[in-house]
Amino acid sequence: CYNQERNTDGGRAARGGKETNMTRSNAREIVANLIYEMNFTRDSADSVVEQTMEPLYYDTLGGESEAYADKPGGQLPYIRDAVRGIREKQEELDGYLAKYAINWSVSRISKVARAILHVAMYEASGMDRKEAMKAAAKDRGVSKRDIYRELL
Repeated sequence: CYNQERNTDGGRAARGGKETNMTRSNAREIVANLIYEMNFTRDSADSVVEQTMEPLYYDTLGGESEAYADKPGGQLPYIRDAVRGIREKQEELDGYLAKYAINWSVSRISKVARAILHVAMYEASGMDRKEAMKAAAKDRGVSKRDIYRELL
């Protein structure tokens, strides 16, 4: 069971006021939220990510969802790449849903469920992990040698 109380401080009080970097699980949740949001806007993937990550706005989201409690840190390249990639491959991903959702049309699948499925299918289809790792390592100040050691 998890704590359903909402934090208004972005979750920092539970960590002694210290801001921490988010986990990949929380980054995936944010990607799913952004994909869902893009169902209602014509904004580009990059624009949606930039608007959400704008510090003053982002800080308000911690009270709405625990996924936003931590700063994106090294997960920001993953979030950008995943949102951009899912948007680019949306028709292909919906094609898989149409093929395997027996007796269901894609339009009958809720937008929330579709966003979650898109994230899962995009990762399972082999999103460009090497490029995402390079970007995350660069963001964290890790050397190329360390990156390739992780990839091998």
